[in-house]
Amino acid sequence: MEEVRKVQIKNFIKKEFDIEIDDKYIEDYDKALTHYNDHRSKGTREPERLAFLGDSYLEFIVRKYLYNHKDNFNLGRMNRLKQRLVDNEIGWQKIAEKIGLGEQMVYIQQNQRISRSFHSTKELARSFEAMAGVLSYDCPNNAEEKLISLFIKLGFLQPDDLGRDEEAVACFDKAIEINPKDEKAWVDKGLALYDLGRNEEALACFDKVIEINPKDAAVWSCKSWVLVDLGRDEEASACHDKSKNLFGCL
Repeated sequence: MEEVRKVQIKNFIKKEFDIEIDDKYIEDYDKALTHYNDHRSKGTREPERLAFLGDSYLEFIVRKYLYNHKDNFNLGRMNRLKQRLVDNEIGWQKIAEKIGLGEQMVYIQQNQRISRSFHSTKELARSFEAMAGVLSYDCPNNAEEKLISLFIKLGFLQPDDLGRDEEAVACFDKAIEINPKDEKAWVDKGLALYDLGRNEEALACFDKVIEINPKDAAVWSCKSWVLVDLGRDEEASACHDKSKNLFGCL
């Protein structure tokens, strides 16, 4: 690996994760940031293996954080907060975008390394998971602490993030009044209502988003959560499958 690439990776990890790394696993970090544009013949490539590891590690540390710091929440609330971050690729994609992960990614096409300005949700999420996978064994003493701190700093695990849902619903109603087709306002209102246990109202919000944009994979996933809580398992399964299919097209 070229020295300039090593320095780029080290500087990025220091800046965004506040972790200093050496050359021991530098090749693995580079693999985590690599995507292949050609079709593989067989087997699983190393970036995908790292993402597989990172996916499990990230879910574990988020669950552990919620268990240790959300003792005033019931299991349903903890699970819903976990789902926002862990159970779909959108959470990791948003974090990857906020820390500029795409600028560190490279692509392999016909055995040539190339850069690209556009990155799909799946690519960003997978690279973030793969990076976390390498951090889990390269920095076992502080990776968990640094990742959780990052999630809190970016607003994904705020200590009081579910404490003002009633006020939030009122704010989203105002945004919707101004623009009835504001997808984000409808989604956020649905999530707030879901956290309040007002599942039928949340379902109506997610249905409205689907009416506006039926290709929104994350909202199909949100709808599946509500339907599970309502005991409508067959419909929930269909929505979950729809979400997976749409994510695969990104």
